[in-house]
Amino acid sequence: MSEVRPKVAPGSHHKKWLYATFLLIIPSVLWTAAVVVPFLPLATGAKVWLAGVFVVAAEVVFWVSAVFIGKEVAKRYREYLDPRNWFRRARR
Repeated sequence: MSEVRPKVAPGSHHKKWLYATFLLIIPSVLWTAAVVVPFLPLATGAKVWLAGVFVVAAEVVFWVSAVFIGKEVAKRYREYLDPRNWFRRARR
């Protein structure tokens, strides 16, 4: 017997990956913005608050994108961007 597959709109898988990739770029931008905040001409309290908002927003957007692309890809992406892992391969 042949397997019955649900019909999927053409290109929907591609759109899913496009959205997920876009959602993975946003956290990088937000983390960069959090690093830049201390150099802005704002009050100290405003800098702390704004940097905190950027960090929390980056994590939320990252985990939303992880739901779209899957746990394995998100884990690999996070390990790749972790500064603690950047030079481990060079030591081997």
